[in-house]
Amino acid sequence: MKKFLIGITLISMTLAGAAFFYISQHGLDIRVQNETNKEIAGLYVTYNHIKKDIKIPPVSAKSSYKFHVDPVKNSTADFNEGALNIQYKDSKGNVHSETVIGYFERSYSGDAVFKIKSVDKDGVLAVKTNERVSLY
Repeated sequence: MKKFLIGITLISMTLAGAAFFYISQHGLDIRVQNETNKEIAGLYVTYNHIKKDIKIPPVSAKSSYKFHVDPVKNSTADFNEGALNIQYKDSKGNVHSETVIGYFERSYSGDAVFKIKSVDKDGVLAVKTNERVSLY
């Protein structure tokens, strides 16, 4: 009987640990890394069927800002799959869109780094993105 209770306890703890790991891994962690000598403002995250675009606060020179996107909470019921983009307007009012994560679904998890390498005189960003996304 004692071995049975120990076995049940170990199985329960394993399942609880797996559930915690799954819940904590849900969604997308995004880091905007400003490698320029200027503050970058006016960025926002969007994707198809997002309830509301996510505004990114100004990112100071040589610093970064990290945030979490939860596709379950941030998406409408129509969302199944999409690409996550960061958009901004240049000094002429033209909208630019940079892909941060090329493909994800509601249940995906992962992370991405959006590096801002430079800004030209018109406010157009030169960027580099690294992403790592998985089904689990």
